[in-house]
Amino acid sequence: MVVAEFESFHEAFPPDGDREPYDATRFASFADKVPVALVSEWRQVGFGSFGSGILWMPPPDEPVLSDGDWPGLDSSCIEVLRTAFGNVCIWQQDQFHWLSVYGGKLHSFPGDVELFFYGLGDKDFRHTVLRERIFNIARDRLGDLSKDECYGFAPLPTLGGAIAEKYLIKTRMREYLSMVAQTVG
Repeated sequence: MVVAEFESFHEAFPPDGDREPYDATRFASFADKVPVALVSEWRQVGFGSFGSGILWMPPPDEPVLSDGDWPGLDSSCIEVLRTAFGNVCIWQQDQFHWLSVYGGKLHSFPGDVELFFYGLGDKDFRHTVLRERIFNIARDRLGDLSKDECYGFAPLPTLGGAIAEKYLIKTRMREYLSMVAQTVG
């Protein structure tokens, strides 16, 4: 049974690939800090890819962001989702925050789980934020992502490249985001 708050999310982005199951002992300290509906999703679906890898729900104890790299984030943040292009959704101070890595901007959203996850399936959001068209090109050209990879651009958009097909790469996510953070400040 799918948690009600996630029905539309699963319709837009079905869980796929290898799933890492929820381990109550391992994730107990995180479960006390996020909404109950999110913990229910973790328990029922586990962690992994959604929508062929356009979105990922990472285990909360395996963050991809490095401490201090991104203004506005503190040690209380819990990474909830990440995109194939490295943007990250964080739970911090009882609300969702969307880190748009190429602009270095942190956008805040109310803590309504159902509203937030419903909005991810919006056509305009899929086009402009998730970059669904270029995701499909990257996936065809570079292959599927593993849980520690993302698609990126080389050179980085801030260093003369662009968010364009001809600059697509597949790379290690943690190192790539650390490098991006140094150029958007």
